[in-house]
Amino acid sequence: MSPEAFRLWAAFIGIILLVLLVARLKWHPFLALMFISWGLAVTCGIDPGQAIAVLSFVGIVIGLGTMIGGLLVSSGGADAFANAMIAAGGRKYVPWTIFFAAFLIGLPLFFEVGFVLLVPLAFVIAKKMDAPVLSVGLPMLAGLSIAHGMTPPHPAPTLAVATFHADAGRTILYALVIGVPAGLISGPVFAAAAANSLDFAAQSEKPRSKVGRTLVQQRK
Repeated sequence: MSPEAFRLWAAFIGIILLVLLVARLKWHPFLALMFISWGLAVTCGIDPGQAIAVLSFVGIVIGLGTMIGGLLVSSGGADAFANAMIAAGGRKYVPWTIFFAAFLIGLPLFFEVGFVLLVPLAFVIAKKMDAPVLSVGLPMLAGLSIAHGMTPPHPAPTLAVATFHADAGRTILYALVIGVPAGLISGPVFAAAAANSLDFAAQSEKPRSKVGRTLVQQRK
């Protein structure tokens, strides 16, 4: 078996084990994910100590970010941010304002840091608007993704600049010219279309799935 095929099979088995640990053995999802990630890294040839070092960094980021997000919610900071976003563009344009806010927040932060910081805010804003979380969460993810995936000094764009000997200033300009419209289409525009589909599902008299019943309860 080639090394590439071996890694694919290892990843496939790791996903199955992760689902079993969470669904059958009732492990905490975070602990199960960390354990499977470490096992997959070691299986693919990464030094165990190096894998632990990487996971410890990720764990600290996620753990501290989650705590900061909880503090934002409990202290009222999330409510203040939600009110500012709603006041900035009105309820109709909140998905657009949250996209640009997530894009600006994502410029100096890693994706996972911005994500754990903004997730509580997305729930608070959606609750205040009486709207599906999807209508706020998708623009938020789009803004973070564009900032992290296309704009230096994030790792991937910076590596591309160094590899192709590109001009960093032009790369940032092209990221804004191409990335922002792409993020707007995949974020607020797509979220509006998806929210319409959710509204249609929520208006049905007898939702067939648990997801449908949850949507009806959220709308109420």
